Amino acid sequence: CSTTQDLAVYLTEPDLLLASKECVKRSILNQDEGKTCFQDLGFTDACAAIWLANGENTGQRCALPCAAAEIQDYNNNGPAPECALNGCLECDEKYSGPKFKRYAGRTRRRSGILSTIARPCEDVVFIDHDYACPSEAGAESSSEVAEEESEVATAAATSFFESP
Repeated sequence: CSTTQDLAVYLTEPDLLLASKECVKRSILNQDEGKTCFQDLGFTDACAAIWLANGENTGQRCALPCAAAEIQDYNNNGPAPECALNGCLECDEKYSGPKFKRYAGRTRRRSGILSTIARPCEDVVFIDHDYACPSEAGAESSSEVAEEESEVATAAATSFFESP
């Protein structure tokens, strides 16, 4: 999820939680529909596959806390100053988060982008984007980078549940 196309989704969709719930629900009957849903948000094919694998894994591993959160209409976080994650998000962090971070590459937190889920300051990277324009010498084309990322992420998404 490290392309500028995926970054644009992170920057323009502040509540990916609601969108991802919808996409994962669509995948229950037809996995291609779930992936298409993520692509319709603007994600690349590879990033859509990772987001779908993450959501499906969370759905399987965290069904009870996530159902409770839906029924009770919990907020993403508890009261300040702790702002503890609700049970569903906590479970997602434990069972899906590590693999998502490993295979997705870019995440909102790693990119310094805030979301509708409050996180401790130390979990969000501050990035100073004050830099000079890079030279064109030696730069890979964006299509080469996207193609390579797509191959890696698709392979990772298919093995998402296989490794511990």
